[in-house]
Amino acid sequence: GTDALSARLLRASPTLASMVFEKSLTAMVKGIRANRGKESDYINTCVQEIQKEVASKNLQTKSTAVLKLAYLNMIGYDMSWATFSVVEVMSHNKFAIKRPGYLASAICFTETTDVGLLTINLFKKDFGSKSQYESGMAISCLSSICTPQISRDILSDLSSMLSSSRAYLRKKTVLCLYRIFLKDPPALRTCFPRLKERLSDEDQGVLTASVNTFLELARKNARNYLSLVPQLYHILVNTTNNWLSIKLLKLFQLLCPLEPRLPAKLVEPLTNLLNTTKAASVEFEAIRTVLRTLPEGTQLASLAVEKLQVFLNSSDRNLRYLA
Repeated sequence: GTDALSARLLRASPTLASMVFEKSLTAMVKGIRANRGKESDYINTCVQEIQKEVASKNLQTKSTAVLKLAYLNMIGYDMSWATFSVVEVMSHNKFAIKRPGYLASAICFTETTDVGLLTINLFKKDFGSKSQYESGMAISCLSSICTPQISRDILSDLSSMLSSSRAYLRKKTVLCLYRIFLKDPPALRTCFPRLKERLSDEDQGVLTASVNTFLELARKNARNYLSLVPQLYHILVNTTNNWLSIKLLKLFQLLCPLEPRLPAKLVEPLTNLLNTTKAASVEFEAIRTVLRTLPEGTQLASLAVEKLQVFLNSSDRNLRYLA
């Protein structure tokens, strides 16, 4: 019978037995769905099993248990009791085992999680990994669990990633830094020179991430970023990336009220965009930029109104709504 098989497996290999009989995440989710109306009872049983699994010396078993806890946490169950086990899983050398640990910490760690400080050295170690995906995983996790104290201890290591030879990591670092600036505002002053350099990045993904980061920062205090106008203007007149153009136009809408000479400088690129772009999204943002930043009665304002009329007469209800 099953009991006899379990006993033989345990005698032969305790590790093999645990791998055979522990529930995978998929099996647990199927079990929850199969116990309709009795989900709580089933989940409570699963939690009792997981409590034993996270105490296992087998890191694969512990990693699977942490992954299941991450899922249960997302549907409302507390997993704060297992945070140290999460850090243990994060510290493993194998990507497949440590990944559930990083996922779980990003989901459940808060500013009051004591063991959060234990992650600092793990981040530093994985920033230097030969695998860009391990480093990227650490950067993504940091953006979710960073606190002012973690920021102060790790900012130097993270900001150095802005000069990485791998565009994938530069892009992730730029986006992570925005989240860090929210938690630790003084970090912005430290990182500003290096972040500004990314506006000259040859990779479109990094460049777009950098513009987007400055856009979100400018929403809070646009005056701090007036010095970036020459670089932003250069990007606007040279890019063919629609998404990047939209972000730049949004950013100029914030900067124009603070610099009286800027609207006149934008007349030529805005005219070119309105006359040449085939993307309705870019055209709409250009129209909005003109109407928000240029005085009425100008030739460009008249052109923007004409383009807006086309939106109003469009058969596309979305375009009519925007107009």
